[in-house]
Amino acid sequence: MDFCHKVLILRYKERRMKYIISLVLGIVLFTSCEKPGLEICGTIEGGEYNVINNMYYFRINGEKHWVDQKTYESFYVADYICLENY
Repeated sequence: MDFCHKVLILRYKERRMKYIISLVLGIVLFTSCEKPGLEICGTIEGGEYNVINNMYYFRINGEKHWVDQKTYESFYVADYICLENY
């Protein structure tokens, strides 16, 4: 093999390693940012103001999910919503 051929092979291997490292990093970052179970999505079936707790809630999929006043006033029954579960 001549010198030019060796250089081309080294450049190919170098580019391939960069691609593999980038791919692995991308997969790790994409999957690590995903937090399953921390989001509740569904259709609002109703909601009220709870005087005792002084808080608003929506009924989504038959369960109460507490929200702030601004969120409560921004959505209506039959709207689809996703809430973060703290």
